[in-house]
Amino acid sequence: MPLTIQQESLVAKAKLTVQFITGALVVGVLFFALIVASLSLGKELRWDVDVLGIVGSMLGFGNVVAAVFLVPIFHAQQLKLLLPSASGVKASDPKASDWDDGLVRTLLERNQSTTIIRFALMEGAAFFNLIVFMVNQSLLPLIVTGAILLGMLAIFPRQSHFDRLFNDRT
Repeated sequence: MPLTIQQESLVAKAKLTVQFITGALVVGVLFFALIVASLSLGKELRWDVDVLGIVGSMLGFGNVVAAVFLVPIFHAQQLKLLLPSASGVKASDPKASDWDDGLVRTLLERNQSTTIIRFALMEGAAFFNLIVFMVNQSLLPLIVTGAILLGMLAIFPRQSHFDRLFNDRT
């Protein structure tokens, strides 16, 4: 079921909005990391890990797992309950109707909320690990922050993400 030109325009605007917001969350972490690094110049860095470093690493790992796996599962379940008519309708079905504007808007709004939640979870864990690094100068929180940033870049919303949003439901 193809989208109308107006709906394609809605999708394009939503894509730019989501990309702008998630990009700002990533850049915020990068800027804070640069500030932390500049404040740590000349200080001795350590490889040993204390309790705070372990907590930061576990928080980072837990938030990445939640952002990458759990939030999308909850999002998919919510959409199944919210939009039962969107699931199971095939494009080849002669009874299939085109997407209505309300359904498109609902999918885009839910997608935006889910994406922001995913990135906010990861951003919070990255900030926490950067603060832990400032406190104890251990390299583990810095490494965890780098992994979180890579995770954020890996799930950054691309065009294929929006294509799947509608193609998976047709």
